[in-house]
Amino acid sequence: MIDNLDKSDKDARGFVISATTSRGGKTTIASSLMRAFSNTGLDVQGAKVGPDYIDPQFHLLATGKPSYNLDPFLSGGAVGVKRTSRRLLGSDILVVEGVMGLFDGTYLPPPSELQDRSLDSLNYGSTAHVAAITGLPIVLIVDATSTSMSLAAAIEGFASHSDLIDIKGVIVNKVGSKNHGMIIERALSHLPIKLLGLVPRSEDIALPSRYLGLIQPTEFIERSSEILEKTSGLIASYIDMSSLKGLAAPIRKVPPTHTTDELRFLSNSKSPLVSVAQGAGFTFSYQENLDILHEQGAQVKFFDPNHESFDTRSTHLILGGGYPELHIGQITKNKTLLRQIKEFAMDGGTIWAECGGHMLLGKAIEEIDAVGLLPHTSHMSTSLHLGYRRVTAKTPNPLFDCAQVIPAHEYHYSTTKDDATDLFYEGFNLVGSTGVSSPTLLSSYMHFHLGGLIGQP
Repeated sequence: MIDNLDKSDKDARGFVISATTSRGGKTTIASSLMRAFSNTGLDVQGAKVGPDYIDPQFHLLATGKPSYNLDPFLSGGAVGVKRTSRRLLGSDILVVEGVMGLFDGTYLPPPSELQDRSLDSLNYGSTAHVAAITGLPIVLIVDATSTSMSLAAAIEGFASHSDLIDIKGVIVNKVGSKNHGMIIERALSHLPIKLLGLVPRSEDIALPSRYLGLIQPTEFIERSSEILEKTSGLIASYIDMSSLKGLAAPIRKVPPTHTTDELRFLSNSKSPLVSVAQGAGFTFSYQENLDILHEQGAQVKFFDPNHESFDTRSTHLILGGGYPELHIGQITKNKTLLRQIKEFAMDGGTIWAECGGHMLLGKAIEEIDAVGLLPHTSHMSTSLHLGYRRVTAKTPNPLFDCAQVIPAHEYHYSTTKDDATDLFYEGFNLVGSTGVSSPTLLSSYMHFHLGGLIGQP
């Protein structure tokens, strides 16, 4: 049961960092600002708009605290975002990193019960949408590459596009020279929006990336920390940190509430012990999912599939997403674990597997033998499968009944051969089927957020 999620009576004052386009450099700037504020002795809380798993890892590295995803599509609409926002209380400053460009959301309507007609003018799931739900001001990042005076028109257009949001400040990124910066500063001088800084174009202000986006900081923790420390110092030297902190406003709070709704995943056990795969190959998990499991009475234990087995007393097993294909050689050397997973399933244990976990349950990943519980094989490809989904199941499973329409997200480059088709999904101009749904097993490419599966507060 969930009761009083507030961490503190202390208001969380913060702002949303958003770019005009998806290439605005917001991830580097947001994470670096978190570290810069932390370096001044402030208690900093990070959050991420949307379903991304990797950006929150950089937030954790920058602040030393778990970051939370503010995602209306996945976590239960506007009330789900407000429920998550209660977990952000108690810090000195809250920095929320946006997703894509400010107004970029999804064209796929969420399940009808999650829609909020009062915010229909904002694209669902966009940074602007979440800023309107939380009441937080926006700091806009604009890319100055190959432009100068035209930036004023772009910023003015963003500021006037909707009266449901409040753009308080702007950071200009990738400024080419001192003269370039002077021209931009003059062009923006008439705007009623605070110019917080001019950040130069620099290879030193960047985070490493690969096919699925950013390299995870957990892969190169010391190097990632060094890069983040360097970028935070550089960015802080170009941004008016005091004025930025002064723009922060309290996040819109909702009263603590109590729900008696039980999480379906745990309903088959009075004393659930949930083993969760974590480690280099399984890093994709929502912090709020872990919180909800704790709050609903589960004991949660972690294990690293690269070299560990899970607790034999476990009643439930979660195999989340990540990059198992990068570690499959090491994982498959752990024969005890592979055998244990299969035996756990055959004995009726409850399993929830997503993406990388779904790959692991198959016969093979890139021709290397995996668990072999399910008949599919997995291979990497050059095609990206990406987007929100509405999911229904042929049969009831550990998370939801077959009569329900459940929000989900899909993001992977791998493909499967001989996969099952128990889950039917709809995307934007897209339909398909994937995975296994049974009373004790849910395994597919779909990522789910437990906030979208519990009662509304």
